[in-house]
Amino acid sequence: STFIGVLDIAGFEILETNSFEQLCINYTNERLQQFFNRTMFVLEQEEYKREGIEWNFIDFGMDLQPTIELIDRTKPIGIMSCLDEECVMPKATDKTFTEKLHGLWAGKSDKYDVPRFALGFIVKHYASQVEYSTEGWLEKNKDPLNENVTRLLGNSSEGFVAQLYADYADSDSGSSETTLGGGQSSSGGGRSRVVTTLKRGAFRTVGQRHKDQLNMLMAQLHSTQPHFVRCILPNSEKRAGKIDTPLVLDQLRCNGVLEGIRITRQGFPNRVAFPEFRQRYEILAPNTIPRQVFVDSKQAASLLLDALKMDKAKYRLGHTKVFFRAGVLAELEEIRDVELSKIITQFQAVARGALSRSRFRRRIEQARAIRVIQRNARVYNELSEWPWWKLYRTVKPLLHVTRVDEEMRKREARIAELEAKVRAEEDERRRLETGRHDLERAKSDIEALLISERSAALDQEEILKRTQEREVELAERLRDQEAKADDLEEQASAEVEHARAEAEQARTDLKQARADLELAKANLEQHQQHNDALSGASAEAAEYRVALERIEADHGLALERIGELET
Repeated sequence: STFIGVLDIAGFEILETNSFEQLCINYTNERLQQFFNRTMFVLEQEEYKREGIEWNFIDFGMDLQPTIELIDRTKPIGIMSCLDEECVMPKATDKTFTEKLHGLWAGKSDKYDVPRFALGFIVKHYASQVEYSTEGWLEKNKDPLNENVTRLLGNSSEGFVAQLYADYADSDSGSSETTLGGGQSSSGGGRSRVVTTLKRGAFRTVGQRHKDQLNMLMAQLHSTQPHFVRCILPNSEKRAGKIDTPLVLDQLRCNGVLEGIRITRQGFPNRVAFPEFRQRYEILAPNTIPRQVFVDSKQAASLLLDALKMDKAKYRLGHTKVFFRAGVLAELEEIRDVELSKIITQFQAVARGALSRSRFRRRIEQARAIRVIQRNARVYNELSEWPWWKLYRTVKPLLHVTRVDEEMRKREARIAELEAKVRAEEDERRRLETGRHDLERAKSDIEALLISERSAALDQEEILKRTQEREVELAERLRDQEAKADDLEEQASAEVEHARAEAEQARTDLKQARADLELAKANLEQHQQHNDALSGASAEAAEYRVALERIEADHGLALERIGELET
């Protein structure tokens, strides 16, 4: 599944009195700092590998491993395991736990130390050395809870609360009673007995639960792509613009920033892409890269570094970037600033020289112009006293009169020409106005025709719509008539069949009657001698004749009806 999670944890804690809670918090921070170191610097070293830099892989997370093993190791047992073991031992106390811990780790680990006076121990974390007081640790690790309360909360209808106390819910098959602290209880006194209902018979201490939950968290973090945010409190007074330097340094040390910087300095923390390096630092060796031919960016960076006589131990050339040790890039920036300062100073000198020369040339031109003006003024003053100049100035206005008459004639001719042109333009304008009016009338006629055509089209559409509706109605009626005709045809066919059956029956009756008549005639001929019999036979023959006529009439009617139905 894909998700975005935010993990907010308490920072490293160093209080005046550090107890079991501070150990759990600091142990968590130790594990997370190890995760941070491995994540960040494994990525860093993988980039070295991608860039083809010679580098021996270092597991920076191992710097914190001794402290972590001191806390959660099982063989030899660490602090958490020793505490869990003491919790199930009879007659165990905080003092016996501390003494056992000293016997296991004192002098055997450089991360563990024994305080001089207090009951406890000292652990050297990555952030600082912390002294822990073991007073009340056994009771805190057992965390005894009332059986009835935990069962009630475990069976809560609120899902979140029930999840928190799921281990204490009712279970007939898996619950048992465990006595913590040892000893026997009786009605008359003795040691107190704490009864805790445990699911599936497994007793888990606070330390075990904390370690299991932390392992689950670390497994979750290892399956993600983490990003880290370090929060720094500038001061404890919540004032803007104020930095409490010792407080900030303590936070940087406790949240692992200084540790990360220390590890980073062991590698190549600064890196610059080859094109950017060439563009930025080519001014340090301007004539190193030839201009006439194309030079690859990597080769150009190598030429620049060789020209700067850079120690090869301070940098590495990758496939796309150049990597520097800590502080080398800052030195290059300082050298670049010096070179830029020289170049800018030289540019300023050239610019000031150009401006000064420009001002100097302008001053020279101004001096030359002043001398020319002075010379012309002196010449004019000398001419003003010359008699021939005075005569020229007197005659010159008279010469201008003849030119004025000629100018007047030219202007009158020009005016006449312009008037003719204006009249022609007016005639053209009137012609165009007449054409415009004609076009407007034609436009009005076309618009009226268009409106009438649109009205006719609407009428035609209405007629077409009604025709289509009439056609649909007639089609419906035609379908109804066809259905009725089909019904009538089926009925007529049935009647024809019935009439034919009746005609056949009539033919059969007629044949029978004719046979009876022939028999009667034969009988009549045989008994002609007998008068009495003859009269009876005559009557019977008459009856037969009437019946035969009636049958023949019915037969004729049936034939006529058959003919009508067939037509």
